[in-house]
Amino acid sequence: MLLRRRKTQNGQIGLSLGADFGALAHVEGVTSARPVVRLCEAFIPNSEGSEAALAEALRQRKLEGARCVGVLSAEDYNLLQIEPPAVPEAELRDAVRWQVKDFLDVPVAEAMVDVFSVPDRPRQKPMAYAVAAARRSLLPLAEFAARLRLDCRTIDIPELALRNLVNRMEGAEAGLACLYLGRRRGHIVIVRENSIYLARQISVGCEQLAAGDDTAGSLEALTLDIQRSLDYFESSVSRMPVRRVVVCPLEVPVHNLLATLDRQLAPAVGWLNPHDLLEIEGEIDETELSRCLLAVGAALRVEG
Repeated sequence: MLLRRRKTQNGQIGLSLGADFGALAHVEGVTSARPVVRLCEAFIPNSEGSEAALAEALRQRKLEGARCVGVLSAEDYNLLQIEPPAVPEAELRDAVRWQVKDFLDVPVAEAMVDVFSVPDRPRQKPMAYAVAAARRSLLPLAEFAARLRLDCRTIDIPELALRNLVNRMEGAEAGLACLYLGRRRGHIVIVRENSIYLARQISVGCEQLAAGDDTAGSLEALTLDIQRSLDYFESSVSRMPVRRVVVCPLEVPVHNLLATLDRQLAPAVGWLNPHDLLEIEGEIDETELSRCLLAVGAALRVEG
């Protein structure tokens, strides 16, 4: 989204790079009914040997030069809900750049800005999301991909990676809400027919929920965050309520998370199980899969 380059072959690589860990996933058949995850590995950035091991794994699979979709960490960008300016499509990105300049953490000249629109809603004003990131925040991901000899053709955000996963679930055409909890932050997205209708970042992660002194209070605050998002979607975006909320696999288990959400939210609540959506080669445990989830979602990106 924020970075686009030419197309190459050999399936697609998803790559995430955070402060605590990174992840790489190789997916083939992204346009098929059941894509195949050929490689799925989490790693510690800057650790001795991890980069060399990844490069060797890619070399053995003849994936040097494969197209790559990166995904930014939540800390590296701002996501702003806007009413898009009435300009031609070709001018939209530049117009939005100046529209959101007062909300940026860096001078506008040092920012990368992109925009994705929410589908038209009857009798309502147009709505879109602006994504803004400092140019320097994209460099570590792009440079890491280059050292692995990957063609980093796009850098996306977690919300779009989650969209790619949720869109493959039964019921996505009618609307699904998805909760993703990283270690310290999370995301709520509502997806319908391959489009994001609502996206929110939340300032709580699975570490806080699992180890906090007030787990019950944190769970209650999280539930309210989700409920507010569901209420806003129903009242301002769609007259049809979300009927299902899916929770992504957790790196750190949170006691009673699913039971609490299912008890307090109106929609049914269940897990997002990647094995139901994808053919995943090899053995991978829940922790590793949770760390790789955004990379897998990024690799599922379909152009157009």
